[in-house]
Amino acid sequence: MSTSDLITRYVHILVKTAHRANWGVNAICAKAGVVPEQILDENRHSRRGYSAEQLAVIVHEMSRYDDFLGQFPGSEKPGAFALMCEFSLLSNTLGEALERGFRYYNLMSDVVSINLVLEDATANIDILFLDEDADPENLMREWWPRMWHRLLGWLIGENVPLEQVLFSHQAMGSVEDYEQVFACPCLFEQPSTRLEFDAKWLERPVCRELGELEAYLHFPRLDLVTFPGDETSLKLRIEWALRRYFVHNHQFPSIERIASECFVCSQTLRRRLHQEDTSYTKIKQEIKRELVTEYLENDRLSLSEVARLGGFAEASGLTRAIKAWYGVSPRRYRARYLEARNSASARC
Repeated sequence: MSTSDLITRYVHILVKTAHRANWGVNAICAKAGVVPEQILDENRHSRRGYSAEQLAVIVHEMSRYDDFLGQFPGSEKPGAFALMCEFSLLSNTLGEALERGFRYYNLMSDVVSINLVLEDATANIDILFLDEDADPENLMREWWPRMWHRLLGWLIGENVPLEQVLFSHQAMGSVEDYEQVFACPCLFEQPSTRLEFDAKWLERPVCRELGELEAYLHFPRLDLVTFPGDETSLKLRIEWALRRYFVHNHQFPSIERIASECFVCSQTLRRRLHQEDTSYTKIKQEIKRELVTEYLENDRLSLSEVARLGGFAEASGLTRAIKAWYGVSPRRYRARYLEARNSASARC
């Protein structure tokens, strides 16, 4: 097993859950680029793996139905986690935010009890799932510690290193894989699920504002499901997120918004992209050229529609871009492409 195996296991569990719950599994999978039949058809034994980005989309879509992603039938309360985050942002420090958020969540939920416990210099987040028979595949018992750990980092704008993580269930794979995910020792078959970290972090100030919460909750949460050891580079992860955003909005988000989702400042993001020999501007230019070219090669789209989908305010903007990229007008480029495509089809 590996971290990619963990991601793929989560994708399989969630797709099957969405199918059983009649949550529009085909639409969910289409957004994530997943073929549901490869998972749902028991006669097909696909060994295909899935990425952290695909998992992020599935989680985002299923969260619209249930904060617990369907693992506790009958407990669906979509939006409780988001409202808890709002209450937490009223706090000055991380410790205050956790205390406030946990009090609210324990009042709202009859599925889980979550508490902050101090033991000398160690802070513990104890997560107790109240229905032992629910979550039979232990998805939430593994997902929630990861989600809370990421939330800690988002609230204060920096990663909170964990000392160890305890799980109440048996390991579903190699313990070393979980330790690679959490970057700390992991113990299984414990009395409760627990995150342990240095209590000094509780004094760190909350640096987020309410206006940033929507982006955190509704934009694909890159770092929420980015596992250490996953081979996807920062450039590729941002390319994926920007492409999906542009397809839906015909424009790009700001670098500050993307940086927020990666728990870094925009300057750090620029530096890390520079280390990969690229830049935010360059990535946007490459994606726009790729998508506009795809639209132009689709002869079912009018040139005005291509301009709109490509984020151009006027058709003249599309003309200037195509001439800069290919040295010809959009109409001439399309004619050449269709001629080459038809010629290739005739030879076949």
